Amino acid sequence: MATIYVKAGATPSSPYASWTDAAAALLDVLAVDNAGDTVYLASTHTETAATAKSIALAGTPENPIRVLSVTEASPPTTLTAGAVIANSGANHITFSGGCYIYGLTVQSGSTSNAANIRFGMTADSHVFAENCTFQLNNTSAAAGWTLGSVTDTDDSNIVLKNCVFRAGSTGQKFYSTGYSRTLIQGGSLSASGSAITVLVQAGKNGNITFEGVDLSAGASTMDLVSTGLTTSNARYVFRNCKLPSGWSGDLVGSTWGSASASVEMYNCAAGDTNYAMWIESVFGAITTVADHYRTGGATNGSVTGYSWKMVSSANANYPAGALTSPEIVIWNEAVGSGITATIEIAQADGATALNQEDCWIEVMYLGTSGNPLALFISDAPTNLMAAAGTDQTTSSETWTGVGWSAPVTQKLSVSFTPQEAGFIHAKVKLGLASKTVYVCPKITVA
Repeated sequence: MATIYVKAGATPSSPYASWTDAAAALLDVLAVDNAGDTVYLASTHTETAATAKSIALAGTPENPIRVLSVTEASPPTTLTAGAVIANSGANHITFSGGCYIYGLTVQSGSTSNAANIRFGMTADSHVFAENCTFQLNNTSAAAGWTLGSVTDTDDSNIVLKNCVFRAGSTGQKFYSTGYSRTLIQGGSLSASGSAITVLVQAGKNGNITFEGVDLSAGASTMDLVSTGLTTSNARYVFRNCKLPSGWSGDLVGSTWGSASASVEMYNCAAGDTNYAMWIESVFGAITTVADHYRTGGATNGSVTGYSWKMVSSANANYPAGALTSPEIVIWNEAVGSGITATIEIAQADGATALNQEDCWIEVMYLGTSGNPLALFISDAPTNLMAAAGTDQTTSSETWTGVGWSAPVTQKLSVSFTPQEAGFIHAKVKLGLASKTVYVCPKITVA
């Protein structure tokens, strides 16, 4: 495994084995690199060209090449961000292959030319970048950060950790081109760049998780995900992220068209609300609300009561197309005797009571002695060919709700006999189209 040096102003001599004969550009390394090599870039290094830069390193996922911005020393001992890789015109900069990249500032394009920064564009790429800045130096609204390839054989894994993304136009965004899995962890949108209005342009098989990312430099109206969800298998997750001040954008700013696509947001806000959830699919939306809640029900640590507001779309149906809640989980020690699991629901004053085909509970429990094989039980009708199910049981639980004086309260319950101690997992399913139901996400076991 070789050590390769890159430094502007040196006298290049292959295989670039010292600062004295270092390569003048990172692209020059591609002629001599092998899996497992380490490439040192002087933190003072700057290279630019009016051509595309396709940095397809020879590493593999299990034996990547390390590309490190370092303080110049022999040998280097200190990671120091600062090395700059840039180009101009309508030219992309692409990273692919198996690599770990630290501390680079990457600048793509110039003036109004559309030039992207792209990741994972070749087969079986594994690109891991940390403490880098990815800057779009052009003002084209068509430019952005491209994640993955449109070719189904070019699947890739991308990790961008503690990186900064600077936009040159409000129309620039992340492009989820598909056939990749991306984790963007930590880092931020740059406050010195343009305030973008859409974060992610969805695409077929796109899979991106934003985790702990400061998105507050986006526009207050920024949609997190936009058009493209008519394609299949797209999933986008936002967890513990900071949103722009006064954020009024949408989780999904487009029309749904694929039953296999979903967007999920957990605990993301501009302020200190720390229990928010928002999930959307073709079957409807689920959000956390604090203006409707059950007395003695779910709280954010016994301070603020809340519920899940489930709003089904016109696509919701029984039994196969229900809007489905996240799991509600509780540990159970009772073994060998019958127990009943209950979840409380409510509707606004005067609403029609829900029957077992409209809304039901599905529970997974450990019902097999001697192994963890799960069994499932539901209070939905057991015979699809029979008449409509009966109304769910009326509940005497007390709910607080803005605009409510006599809410319609019901309970979803199933009885079963666990054979092993372990978790009970419950989901609420809403199969009635265009309906609003509030769910207390606290399961009771008796």
